[in-house]
Amino acid sequence: MKKAALICAILLLSQAAWAQGEVVINEVAWSGSGASSNDEFIELYNTTAAPIDLNGFYIHDDEGYGSPSDTTYIFSSSACNPGECYTCANNDCTIPANGYFLIEKNEDAVKDVAANLVIADLSLGNTGDSLAIKDGSDTVIDFLDCASQIYGWYAGVNNSNPDQDFTMERISPTIAGDFSLNWATNDPQIAQNGIDSGDNAINGTPGQENSRFGETIPGPEIVNVHCVDSTAVDVYFNVVLDQTSAELIANYVLNAGAADINPAAALLDGSDATLVHLTGLAGISPLDLTDLTVSDVLDAYLAGQPSNSSASFYFGVIEIASARQDADANGVPDIIEQTPDAFVTVQGIVTSADVFYYLDSTIQDTSGGLTIKDAMTTGQVTRGDDIRVSGTFDQYHNWDYFENTKFVLISQANEVEPMIMTLADLITNPEPYESMLLGVATVTNTGSGDTWPVSGSNASVQITDDAGTSVYVFQIDRDTDVDGSAEPTWPVIVAGIGGQYDDTYQILPRDLGDIDIDDQNWPPEGATQPCYTPADGTDLNYPCHAGSETYSGGSWGSCEGERVPESTDDSCDEIDNNCDGDTDDGVDTATDVNNCGQCGNICALQNVQSQQCSAGECVLTDCLTGYATCDGDNSNGCETTLGTISDCLNCGDSCVFANASGSTCEVAGCNMVCDDNFGDCSGGTNDGCETALTSTATCGACDIACSGNELCILDQGNYVCSDSCQDADNDGQADDSCGGTDCNDNDPLVYQGAPELCDAVDNDCDDETDEDFIDPAHENGLGDACDGPDADLCAKGTFVCNAALDGIECDGDVASPEACNGLDDDCDETADEDWPELGNACDGPDDDECEDGVYVCNTAGNGTTCNETGAGNQETCDNVDNNCDGQTDEGFGTYTCGKGVCENTVDMCVDGELQECVRILDDPDYEAGTEVSCEDNRDNDCDGFVDSQDMDCTKDSGGGGCGCSSSNPNSPALFGLILLGLVAAFRRRRR
Repeated sequence: MKKAALICAILLLSQAAWAQGEVVINEVAWSGSGASSNDEFIELYNTTAAPIDLNGFYIHDDEGYGSPSDTTYIFSSSACNPGECYTCANNDCTIPANGYFLIEKNEDAVKDVAANLVIADLSLGNTGDSLAIKDGSDTVIDFLDCASQIYGWYAGVNNSNPDQDFTMERISPTIAGDFSLNWATNDPQIAQNGIDSGDNAINGTPGQENSRFGETIPGPEIVNVHCVDSTAVDVYFNVVLDQTSAELIANYVLNAGAADINPAAALLDGSDATLVHLTGLAGISPLDLTDLTVSDVLDAYLAGQPSNSSASFYFGVIEIASARQDADANGVPDIIEQTPDAFVTVQGIVTSADVFYYLDSTIQDTSGGLTIKDAMTTGQVTRGDDIRVSGTFDQYHNWDYFENTKFVLISQANEVEPMIMTLADLITNPEPYESMLLGVATVTNTGSGDTWPVSGSNASVQITDDAGTSVYVFQIDRDTDVDGSAEPTWPVIVAGIGGQYDDTYQILPRDLGDIDIDDQNWPPEGATQPCYTPADGTDLNYPCHAGSETYSGGSWGSCEGERVPESTDDSCDEIDNNCDGDTDDGVDTATDVNNCGQCGNICALQNVQSQQCSAGECVLTDCLTGYATCDGDNSNGCETTLGTISDCLNCGDSCVFANASGSTCEVAGCNMVCDDNFGDCSGGTNDGCETALTSTATCGACDIACSGNELCILDQGNYVCSDSCQDADNDGQADDSCGGTDCNDNDPLVYQGAPELCDAVDNDCDDETDEDFIDPAHENGLGDACDGPDADLCAKGTFVCNAALDGIECDGDVASPEACNGLDDDCDETADEDWPELGNACDGPDDDECEDGVYVCNTAGNGTTCNETGAGNQETCDNVDNNCDGQTDEGFGTYTCGKGVCENTVDMCVDGELQECVRILDDPDYEAGTEVSCEDNRDNDCDGFVDSQDMDCTKDSGGGGCGCSSSNPNSPALFGLILLGLVAAFRRRRR
């Protein structure tokens, strides 16, 4: 509750004229802190290079809305009474040049930064406020429009945990305060300052430069997409727009899976400049999931970047039942599971408006009902309104609801009659009737649920309409007028909204009018009841569903809107068309090449002459000429092209031969072509061109052998027998200096064709050294890493030549033990396997008993430690044992509100919910307005003053108010009130 502020007469002294924007609101802790909701503060900033005296300045809450609850907080450099004005610290209201002025609700709101001003009555609503700072002449110096009916707070976060409350920070002090994009949530990773009343670090920067100061201001963003009809869409933004850029059709692109389209026209709304009407849309079908991309649209302040925003939405105004479709019957609408952020537009008649706790309104069309859980509709719709509303889906304890909504009123005073149900029908299939207005006849209280509630209490009364065979919850909400009423004489006819809380389905009466309905008019004209022609239970399987029949003229009409089973389910459309519980079960997935194994799997094997579907597998029966299947895998068809060197006439028919690089694949098969100086002397292709035609046995040809002292030498490009060269090392080959083939005629182990040894010598004269001991891929060959006979699997040695020079061996390997460091130290493809507890939950050295940490490697790498540190979990009011001490919601204590006989104390946390404290107004000694009882030692009018201490006075001749002896105008107390009344008025605000 905010108190009215009475302006002190001393503050009427003339003020200097200050320019707009010289002093600005720079940061707002509107949510308080996780330690206390009372840790609110407002930080002002001086944009000039000179100090400014703020004496006589004031902050006006709810500026611009003309509410009788407006509140004014006046700054004073001299002492004054709280509620009249507020005295600055050290009687100094000066804000330094380019400096800060901190206004706190209590001195501990920012415990380690002294407040320049403490305003105990400061109260910032969690849903938003509009704030103005004014000088003594009522000139607006700065203004924030954060009232809930417009935007809510521009930024900041409210949460019950200390580390999850964040302040709202201004990005630029020179850009208007009511420009929403000029505000951002504190980023503690950049900067934070101060501690709250619970000694927690504040996610904010009181008394220093904001963390988000100087950032680039973002462009306009889409906050809602509202379908008007099949040709028009309304797009809502988070900021007022520049008209020129907002009305360029090229800036709006819609895509529903086909080509991009632009609207025919884009028009900025004349009364709401955050709204753009897109018209002339074509080529998009109802229910199509559509993407809208907006680019290059600017804000009206021209201070931010161009928009680069997108949103998904379902095109057109669709039936509620279609929006809540649940094909897999798991209780969660498909939209929530598949596209939770997509906007949906529906139209329905309001059946309840702001009567249930946490639920703002319910609407229904002929297909179903929907709950709107959004303050945007609170107090703005009434029962019987026909509204078109867009929003996104979510669930509250399994109850489907709409949020992030925008709505348009279509008409008013529409009648909605209940859907007549039996409890047995509801129990069989309750989900389609959630959020619909239902009616049940001949209801009796079973007595097994809650008792009829007293005023201010909820109750889950259990009812039956068939002597206890079918039992349902009749949920009475304390925010209706039902609680505290007399329990009806059972049986009665009841109506209410179909609801759900976790796995319990309910009927919630909206008011007393929904209980003990006149049975002479039952069912009412226009009432409906579910109907289903097949009567075989298939309506429980999607897409089949019941229809409804309407009561008119004393009888029920025909069944309308039902979906009955089709005779077959062979269309392979992923829909259970015959509603037997099996989707597409009529499709022959065993042999149908267009749906082989599963729907939509078309057999399309490559390079096949023919194929078939056999037992759900695509099987080729014949390949195209020139192709074959060589890998044994039917899934890739005839993958191999024949007529190549590797697969000539058949799979694996290779035309690759030793010393025959010019070989080809011909129609008749492989044609082996020997390399120069090699021949096929064996007469077969198995060993290729196996013979070098450079030796004395085959010199130039397979059938030429040298005789006597002749050697085979190269003469004018041909190998011939000659006695002109010597064989100095007697290895049978002449020195290459005279045309021979021995590259080292001094070493009998070196000659052309000699076996290669592992000795760093080119033994076979092919200009390569040790090539037989080096793998082509260079793995496990000479010089490669290797793992020797040690205790690990690490390849830390090197392959070297062995002593016989005919192979290689591993040398230099050293065992590597496993360490706890996230690495596979011993190379066994498993890291840290010696510490199986790694990653398991653990409770570290904090002050709770929750296992919020996990075991990690210690710094030495030889063991593990628990990484949980810090102060531990704090208990929150949510029916959960947050700190794992075996107790739930402990330590919250009590709230106390009101003064005097109005004082009331309630438990802060009850049944997992924070409680509201309401002051007592029914005490027999309570005296509204003026204290009259002056000798009972009680504060009867609840203003904090007892008996004669109270300054209340009346104008009657006998006085009467405590502290007044008469109505003499010379009375000092009366004179003081008259003086103050000349300069100010009381302003009250209800929170």
